[in-house]
Amino acid sequence: LFYYVNEASLLQKPSYSLFFSLLDNYNPYTGQLETLSSDELYEIDQYLDYVLTTPVMVTLITFLKQKGYTSSDSVFRDLLDELWFQLYPRSSSGPVDSSGFEHVMVGELEPSSVTGFHNWFRFYQLEKAGSLTYTGFILSVDTSVGY
Repeated sequence: LFYYVNEASLLQKPSYSLFFSLLDNYNPYTGQLETLSSDELYEIDQYLDYVLTTPVMVTLITFLKQKGYTSSDSVFRDLLDELWFQLYPRSSSGPVDSSGFEHVMVGELEPSSVTGFHNWFRFYQLEKAGSLTYTGFILSVDTSVGY
């Protein structure tokens, strides 16, 4: 899928270098207990600290304060931390094995499918490493045949 990405240039940007440091913090296999070490929690804090200083997030927080949806920067940071990084079980009887960040950015592997995995940079890295091969996409699926 990717012909060329200037990875060295991207990784000079804190948004990418800090994001990159988070990708190896997660076990992509569903149903397996997920834990975060103190180093991984530090990486999460570093990422959140940076992201919340970007112009788009400063604008967002200002807007949310004006509308009364958050009372302070720290309250919003705690909410973002919970939504993105709080670990949770994917089923009521299963182990704590997922987070919003893991699902959306890293992707999760079920026995016969991949779920989440909505980040181009992660896709690029796996393709570059030979861990996946892009062969195209499905425009539509006939759901009447059942699965």
